[in-house]
Formats: sequence, C-alpha cells, structure tokens
Amino acid sequence: MVELTLRAPEAMACLEAMATQPGILVGAGTVRTAAQLRVAVAAGAAFVVSPCFTEELAEAALDLQVPYLPGVATAGEIQRAVDAGFDTLKLFPAEAIGGLPVLRALADPFHDVRFVPTGGIGPVTAASYLSHASVLAVGGGWMVPSEARARGDWAAVRSAVAEAAKLR
Repeated sequence: MVELTLRAPEAMACLEAMATQPGILVGAGTVRTAAQLRVAVAAGAAFVVSPCFTEELAEAALDLQVPYLPGVATAGEIQRAVDAGFDTLKLFPAEAIGGLPVLRALADPFHDVRFVPTGGIGPVTAASYLSHASVLAVGGGWMVPSEARARGDWAAVRSAVAEAAKLR
C-alpha cells in the first residue's frame, strides 16, 4: 500500500502509472478539494488521504465510495468527521500540534476513533505512537528519504521502507 502525495505537477500521471502495477494498492495523498479527489479516483486511486476534513471532500468520497482518511487537528474537527460517518482519521500535523500527549488527550473522549498520525513523525517517535491503542498506523516521509530518491539510490529507499515495515 502506497500513498502518493499530490504535491508535484507530475504526481497524477505517476499515480495513474502506479495504479496499473500488480501487487500494489495506490492512494492519493494531500488531496485538498473534491475536484482533486474525483480526478485522483479516475486515475486509479484506491483510497484518498487529506490534510484536512471538509464536507465537500467527505461527500465526494462517499459518492464515489472510495475510502477517505480526512486530516484533523482539533476536537471540533474530529467531531465533524465523526458526524459525517468517519471513524478513522489522520491526525495532522501530529508533532506540531503537541505529539503523543495531544493524541492521548484526544483519544480519551474519542475512544471510538482510530488515528493515523502524520507530520513530523520519524523512526524514533513512530514506535511510541504505534504503541497507543487508538493508533492504526503512522505516516512519514522518513520511510522514503528524499535525499536517497534525489540520488536515485533505490537500495537506500528499499532499506528505509523495510526498516519502517518492522515497526509496531
């Protein structure tokens, strides 16, 4: 399973190409508008991840029946997402809003919500997040290091991904 962030002009073409590969489930990340969500799903995105929750994104995801992981950072955003029918949410930007202490505080009243924290998490902090009962998974760019990608050092990328996969 791979989340391809839609931050570069060629991202949608990459998503489309990756979606045709056997043995890989590709989702679109950093989706901020309903129009972008629709284009990503048409390009083959099997799921959608957003840094935010909006009613428009939620409606588009429900209409297209595509799994949607909306981003939240506050209790109010969590409740709006829950009211819209979502019980698995991206906590973003996790480290910038207070990290694991904030997650713990939010998980208490929202005991029926599962979180996927992202934003500032690295290999040192990932295990702490993963040990919390409300955390389904974590995300972070450390898993696919940009320096190694820029050098075309795919062995280093594979190694980083393999190390991340061992976490839990």
